Amino acid sequence: MSNNERAKSLENVYFNGEHMAFRLHAMRNKLIGLWAAALLKKEDANEYASELAAYVVSHSDEYAIIQKLKADFTQAGVTVADDEIHTHMSDAFNSAAQILREGMEQADKKAVA
Repeated sequence: MSNNERAKSLENVYFNGEHMAFRLHAMRNKLIGLWAAALLKKEDANEYASELAAYVVSHSDEYAIIQKLKADFTQAGVTVADDEIHTHMSDAFNSAAQILREGMEQADKKAVA
C-alpha cells in the first residue's frame, strides 16, 4: 500500500467516524426533542423535535440544547430538574446508538445476501 493509499484510507476512516458522530448526535437531539415536546404538550412533537435539532446545529454548541430546553420549559411553566434533562439526554444518546447499530447490522446482512 502506497503512502497516498494509506492517507486516503485514513481520511475515509476519519470521515466515516465524523459522519456517524453527526448522525448519532442528530438522532439524540431528535429523541430528546420528542421527550420535551411531550412535557411541553406540543401539538406537533416531530415539528418541535426538528426545530430543536436545527437550533442545536445552528449554534454549534453541545450545551445549546440544554439551554434551549431549559428556556422552553421555563417559558411553558414546566419544572424539569437539570439532572432529569441530563438523564434523558444520556438515555436518548444510548437509544440513538442502538438504533444506528441495528441499522448498520441490517445493512450488512443485506449486503451479504
